[in-house]
Amino acid sequence: MAQLIFKMPINREVILPRLDDVSACLSKLKKIQKVPKEDFFSADSDYPDLVSFNLQKALEGLLSCGSHILSRIKGAKFTEYATIAEQLVKFEILPASLKEVSIKMAKYRNRLVHFYHEVENEELYQTLHHDISDLEDFAQALLKFISNNF
Repeated sequence: MAQLIFKMPINREVILPRLDDVSACLSKLKKIQKVPKEDFFSADSDYPDLVSFNLQKALEGLLSCGSHILSRIKGAKFTEYATIAEQLVKFEILPASLKEVSIKMAKYRNRLVHFYHEVENEELYQTLHHDISDLEDFAQALLKFISNNF
């Protein structure tokens, strides 16, 4: 790992509560994973809205932590959420194995926020059942970086 030069210290009091919130969102999503498919898709189901909200909140938290970290690193530059993910890999805060998925997550956050009306319940269901572990890996990488460096 290259030696990082920090313009100012990372504030654990900013990062750790956000990561706790991400963890709480992921716990809620894991509970919803256990809901039978027919209940998830029933006409009066609130599950898709709960998934959308908790995914958005978790992604926002992860990317917010990433931007906080990067804002303190000399030479880090980002202008959008996908760039945050790229820079976190560049500075070896996230492992290279998470590069593509973290960029995908950043774009999905934008989709949930700006194009929420286009996100179908089936898409939310598939994301719930196939992508939550990626969010956990992202969170763990951030936590490991903070633990090892601050």
